[in-house]
Amino acid sequence: MTDGEDDLTWVGGPIDVGRVEAELSRLRYGAAGSPPGGDGYAMRTSLLNLVVYAADEDGAEEASRTIDGLTRDHPSRALIIIANPSEDESRIAARCAAHCHIATGLEQQVCCEQVMLNVSGRAASHLHSIIIPLLVPDLPAYVWWTGPLPRGRHLFEELMETADRFIVDSGHFRHPTHGLRRVAELCDETPRCAVGDINWARLTPWRDILLTHGGEPGMRAYREAVTGVELAYAGGAGAPVPSQAFLLVGWLALRLGWDASAPAVEAGRILLPGGKVPVSMRLLPRESPLEHGTLLRVRLEDEQGAAISIMRADSPLHLEVEVRTPDYDHRERMRIDAATPSEMLAAELDDLPGQSSEYEQALQKAMPLVHALDIDHTHP
Repeated sequence: MTDGEDDLTWVGGPIDVGRVEAELSRLRYGAAGSPPGGDGYAMRTSLLNLVVYAADEDGAEEASRTIDGLTRDHPSRALIIIANPSEDESRIAARCAAHCHIATGLEQQVCCEQVMLNVSGRAASHLHSIIIPLLVPDLPAYVWWTGPLPRGRHLFEELMETADRFIVDSGHFRHPTHGLRRVAELCDETPRCAVGDINWARLTPWRDILLTHGGEPGMRAYREAVTGVELAYAGGAGAPVPSQAFLLVGWLALRLGWDASAPAVEAGRILLPGGKVPVSMRLLPRESPLEHGTLLRVRLEDEQGAAISIMRADSPLHLEVEVRTPDYDHRERMRIDAATPSEMLAAELDDLPGQSSEYEQALQKAMPLVHALDIDHTHP
């Protein structure tokens, strides 16, 4: 990565887009070892605009490292924003960088651009007007909100105005039920803007195994047969049900055609009585050294005792799978390669802007259950 030598700062006035562009151009020439105007030049390449909101400097630096892992397959102009509207002075500080590599089949370096913006005071209440001039025209804009959702709506809506696709991470929500409700509302209120969730990518191995053993299309081996579901997740007694559990249940309801519109909660169980086969569900917290909310086990079973069970083994990188029917018994231990933050973000960037995803459909399926269990209105 090539870094700018000096911060660009504006106090009490709008950002000078020309100065930012000039600094990015200087960095591209520097990557090629040539001064501006020389023969050497590192080519800029962008397939998308990526706008990132970070709560603080640490979050911004972590986001920068994640983006650095995307440059080859998802080149972008990335704007990383830290906003502090409560500060008195209206001030914008910009730090520019270029992530460069030698492109396959080309002799010159190809650079993706990154601008880190620290915005304070009144300027932080008008992010839309700061962001738009810095975007590469005619490319889709993805907005990645890295942490918990904000208490107010204004900052959220400012960034939504720029987005063709809005990406959250429900694993970072302070309270999952309230946070997922807000994301579902976002899907309803902004139909032109698709919504994604990095937490969805963490469930990929579980969904893939269920699809493999459930049979395509539509997991036909389980459709109309499953009567019991048990999900265990990392967390102490009384811990809120995590986003991963809700999302997987919503996905199961979507795939298996369950009517989840009127769940009943009683005696530690959730009943989905509206389908062709009533389904009894248990969501269980379990003490674990893994991060709170991490999925530990999922088990589906029918009335005849047939079942599929997936659980984390003694290593977080392995899953143990057991499939049992009256005439079949199968066990295997599978290694799963934990996706890096860059890989999980890349999965969200692969979904086209403006198109509803399986995630959004699963989230809508899970909403009645989220509402039924949303007894704590702590901010997300």
